[in-house]
Amino acid sequence: MKTQETAAGATDSHHTANAPRQLPGQFGIDQLEQALTDERGLIAMLEGRGIAVRGKEAALKRLTQRVRNRRAQGWSFAKAVASFELLAKDELESGLPRPFRVESYRVLVEHSGSGETRDEATVRLDVEGERVISTAEGSGPVNALDQALRKALTPRYRQLEDMRLTDYTVRILSNVPGTAATCQVHVSTANADRKWTTVGVHENVIEASWQALTESFVYGLGLELAEVLGQIALDRVGDGLPHRR
Repeated sequence: MKTQETAAGATDSHHTANAPRQLPGQFGIDQLEQALTDERGLIAMLEGRGIAVRGKEAALKRLTQRVRNRRAQGWSFAKAVASFELLAKDELESGLPRPFRVESYRVLVEHSGSGETRDEATVRLDVEGERVISTAEGSGPVNALDQALRKALTPRYRQLEDMRLTDYTVRILSNVPGTAATCQVHVSTANADRKWTTVGVHENVIEASWQALTESFVYGLGLELAEVLGQIALDRVGDGLPHRR
């Protein structure tokens, strides 16, 4: 099933030579799934992305099992390396900084007798200890969710002004007929420095889209926050101050 809906301002998934660089890693799309079935390949892929595994055998086994369980449920990390990296960092490191936590979301699709539709989304988040409620309209339910998230988060994270959705695809996974089928959603996002893709899987296409969308926000913002915190730590060491975690 090809792209059903694309967020406002989205571009084609084929990028030119001037497009943002891919995040570093030794494995390409075709090799990633194969690497996930082989521990040696998995270790090489993790280390290629700067994730240390030595001395973390128990965490590595937990990660391997989580990946296998998700793959059995229809999750594919071949294109969604960012989703895999979030899993890996949660198990093998302390995880990326979490810019927000989700309390709930709601989507309303209104269809009028004239054939016009209105899509509205409301999100409830915990942002740095503060409860934030945001409502926005969009060109489709997924775009409405994207706009509601941006409305809630941009006042605190101006980096979102440079983050844009570039592709949104839906794939039917199960053999269950019709609308009861399991959906796999990929969301691709880019900023001036990098691009990344996340994945969500659910019988409800909106929930699958929400999973991929929120992981995209967590990954993009989390990387930038981690870089800022890392620089602060280096500055403190340079000043002779103790390193705070």
